[in-house]
Amino acid sequence: MILLLKNYLVYLYINPYKVLNFDFLHTQVSSELITVPKWLPMADMHPVDYYSTFTKNCSGVFTQEEIRSIRASYYAMCAEADAMLG
Repeated sequence: MILLLKNYLVYLYINPYKVLNFDFLHTQVSSELITVPKWLPMADMHPVDYYSTFTKNCSGVFTQEEIRSIRASYYAMCAEADAMLG
């Protein structure tokens, strides 16, 4: 089953803890510890960073909350993979 949540796909499946991974994601990350990086202006970026920014579609304007949400999902997926692999 796939759930579309604010433009992000969340794959719902049963994990080893017998809860939906969406629940697992929110128990593994302390949102108050998530920081938002400071981005350089496009003109000051290294060519590789500039290319990566555009190819990953990260050149738009994002709110601080959107960035925190994306980073929280990423950190939680890392924690989930770590829990599954040991």
